[in-house]
Amino acid sequence: MVELFNKAIQTEHQRHVDVVRPKNENDTFTYQHGGGIGDWVLKQVQVEKASRFTDYEENTNTESMLGAAFRHIDNLQQFVTDENGDITRMTKDTLRSTLTEYFDNQQGTSTSMLESDLGLYLSISNAMVGTFLEQAQTSYAFSRRINDIVDGNTIVNQTANSWAVNHLNSTGDLISQINLDDSNLRLQGEHIALDGDVSVHGDFTLDGSAHIRNGTIGTAQIANAAITDAKVSSLSVNSITGLTSQFVKSLWNGINSYTTVDSQGMVINQLGGKYMRLGSDGMEFYDGVRHIGNIGAAQDADDPSLKGISFQIQPNRYMSWSKKYNSSDKHYTRIMTVGDNRERTGRSVAIDSWLDMRNNINMHTYDIENSGGIKFRTSGTEVYEPTNGTNQKQWLNVCGRWGVNIVAQDTVGYKFYPGVAEFYNNLDMCGYDVVGESDIRLKKNVRETHRKGIEWTKQQHVIDFEWDKENKHNEGKPDGQQFGIIAQYAGEATTFSGGGNHYLAIKQSDVTYLNLLTNQELIERVENLEQEMEELRNEIKQRGTY
Repeated sequence: MVELFNKAIQTEHQRHVDVVRPKNENDTFTYQHGGGIGDWVLKQVQVEKASRFTDYEENTNTESMLGAAFRHIDNLQQFVTDENGDITRMTKDTLRSTLTEYFDNQQGTSTSMLESDLGLYLSISNAMVGTFLEQAQTSYAFSRRINDIVDGNTIVNQTANSWAVNHLNSTGDLISQINLDDSNLRLQGEHIALDGDVSVHGDFTLDGSAHIRNGTIGTAQIANAAITDAKVSSLSVNSITGLTSQFVKSLWNGINSYTTVDSQGMVINQLGGKYMRLGSDGMEFYDGVRHIGNIGAAQDADDPSLKGISFQIQPNRYMSWSKKYNSSDKHYTRIMTVGDNRERTGRSVAIDSWLDMRNNINMHTYDIENSGGIKFRTSGTEVYEPTNGTNQKQWLNVCGRWGVNIVAQDTVGYKFYPGVAEFYNNLDMCGYDVVGESDIRLKKNVRETHRKGIEWTKQQHVIDFEWDKENKHNEGKPDGQQFGIIAQYAGEATTFSGGGNHYLAIKQSDVTYLNLLTNQELIERVENLEQEMEELRNEIKQRGTY
């Protein structure tokens, strides 16, 4: 026999009624309200202790559970207990907080959460394995702690101006930490790995040794260093112990054997006794004891204010620029050489490749001699073609892709196109003639012409006109009234003007020859008329009527 509820309690604040309800009508029990406990038998019942009853909900758990709720004037409490009477869940609500706890006594776990107007607190623990989690959060701070009895614990704390993560071992000793506040960042641990690009601004202090696989240092002060292999592009030192220091030994592709520094400068030795010295006079080159030349800063002898860089060559020496045209070439090919004339005076420059001029070339009244051809990018090509022997003939060929203009005083005087030449001024032969080859030995199929000079002359339209200056083709032609004929009526004397246009022109030589033919026809007619008139005179005389 178990005594569950045996009374009803009523005060001025609350009233509780003890009730036992059956699941269905087949379940039987006896209950005496307000009196003693009677005998009772029940199956699958719901027991409530509350001021208001709820609908029945079937308990699917094999364990027997008991729930209880208490409401007071300042708080509300709810409990759930197992068959042994141990509390498995408890909730307590007050005016300013809510506390919820879960317990599993067999597994040794518990969860507790406290919510209030001051913050939130959460605790999860497992007593059997020795782990727990604590977390607290307020309006100004946050803290989390994860604890393991064997492995130690981790604590995270955060406030408005700081943030920290601490990892402790099982005895409470600090193993590693990240601590951040307004002015400091502290990383502590036995091994710290930074993966990615790292930039340090400001002073960097290193206590202990540093191992840098590949590094670049802008400015460094090193008190004591042991460097196995170093490549320094710019080095400034106060002193070097010893007169000569061998500080580079790299066999530069098998050419240089070593580099030394002595009291006169730096010397780079080459095979075959050649070497270069870098000293106060710049870069000096030697072949044994013979000086070849040097490269260094210089000034003009006539005007010392002119400063520059000078390439200087000793007598009977030369300087060249060479290149390999193919990677498989064994030797370099000269492109330009200074001081390579026959006399070796050094007063010549030999160019063994194209010379591409991108600007003017000023010869200072000197000539260009023995040139096979000079090609200009925009102005055409000038070619000298000397012949062999003592007597030389030279032709000056002026060529253009489209044509050639001859300009004087910024005015075009002549234009030469393929097949035609245009003159924009009078052609003064200075007493000489305009001639054309007409030797019969240069001709064949010579025969009398069938052309009719008088008929052609009668067809011509001799007119007065002015050139249409709105037509760009007439640029440069004279102004005012002109006198001439129309090419469209010139017949066989008509041709094209050439120069890439399609305007008609007059072949003046044909006009001359047609005029000559016309005169011959007129002369023949005059002679025939004179003969006829003479015959008429004789006939009249014979008749006595003359």
